[in-house]
Amino acid sequence: MAIQITQQPTTPNAAFTNLVYVVSGSVTTSNPQYQYVMDVMVAGDTGSMVRVTQTKNPNGVAVFDPSPIIQGKLNQDNYWRITGSMAPIDSVKDFTMQFGEQYGTSISSSVAVFPNLASSSLQIFQGDVNPNNGVSYNFNTSSFDTPTSGNPYLTNNPGVLSENVGTNFNNVVILDSTDYFTVTTLQDTVSTPASVLVRGFNIQNGGITSVIATVDITLSSPIGAFNTIGLGIQNMANYDTAFANPLINLLVTGNDAGGIPIIINDRWDGVHVISGTDKGLSSEYTKKCGSSKNFAFINRYGFWDYYAIYNPVRTVTDLTREKFDSSFVDYSSQLSPYNVNRRGDTQYYASMVDKFSIDTDYIDKEYANWLEEMMESPSVYLQENNEFVPIIITNTNYQTNNETSRNKLFKYTIEWEYANQRRSRV
Repeated sequence: MAIQITQQPTTPNAAFTNLVYVVSGSVTTSNPQYQYVMDVMVAGDTGSMVRVTQTKNPNGVAVFDPSPIIQGKLNQDNYWRITGSMAPIDSVKDFTMQFGEQYGTSISSSVAVFPNLASSSLQIFQGDVNPNNGVSYNFNTSSFDTPTSGNPYLTNNPGVLSENVGTNFNNVVILDSTDYFTVTTLQDTVSTPASVLVRGFNIQNGGITSVIATVDITLSSPIGAFNTIGLGIQNMANYDTAFANPLINLLVTGNDAGGIPIIINDRWDGVHVISGTDKGLSSEYTKKCGSSKNFAFINRYGFWDYYAIYNPVRTVTDLTREKFDSSFVDYSSQLSPYNVNRRGDTQYYASMVDKFSIDTDYIDKEYANWLEEMMESPSVYLQENNEFVPIIITNTNYQTNNETSRNKLFKYTIEWEYANQRRSRV
């Protein structure tokens, strides 16, 4: 008896792709009722085993894809308000695939199972792989190998991408002082122990005048693992009281490719930021007016992204009423006096559905393409004060900004409903 794995996925890998294993057997494949056996297990948890059997194909091998099983074993980590760094628990898991065989002595005999003749380990997160990439089933981790040459952050947010190299920030993240913001990193090996330097600055009159607070956030072990880091000003203030200083209106991460610049909109004096003396903010940023709506959504990598919109929210409420007709005359009393207050039509139920919409600012192609991830996201939340409330994006279609020569600026109208609607009072 021998089982050999001749093809297997790379690790770490995405759950929403084809995780293709090809296994071959020995001469026993000619035995009656022969089948290959695959056991899928969450590493360290023997109680989570799922067994799949498969008859050999015309080439005598079996092709297994455990991705549908693995997808059901993962869930999101609601790490919006974390302080410091935390390793994902439910959204990233290690799996063990064990392969064996089963067969009988005749076409009518009982079947003997010989499990775990070959095994393979796989780390999986809730990302996806475009099947039209023409390259591979596998998630490409090459750009995350070294943060000095690639982007270690699992996001397509233009304010976080590695184009922000050195002291030239082409995009920023804009939030309010009460907003939360997290980012998940992969294979961050810049320092030992792996850490992210965060500094809080004060911007006045378009330039950086002073450093208010500095801290190193040590990432979870081992080096190179997945880590979710709380980098919003509210996360940082809860992590280190020095960041609660109201003078801080810019956060910048260091010792990573490009870093992340976060402008605190409601603490900013409104003067255009032009070539700060410490970190170059090469573009001009105009202060946003009004209160913000901070959306948190699962991106295509399976981790949280955030986008704050400062435009007015439009609200429409759909009402569905149920009622019955009651006689104006009271036939059930001893006397039936005239009563002008007696109801005829009586409402006994009302269903209320609040529908909301908001327009983004005019955005370029990078931001437009990134925000499509929110339109398609399986899980979206809206920050309400200190809580995150689940919502459902109800847009049934959207236009893609795919031609910069004609659509240099672009905006979306985002429509949503609360996942938990208001209750009827009758």
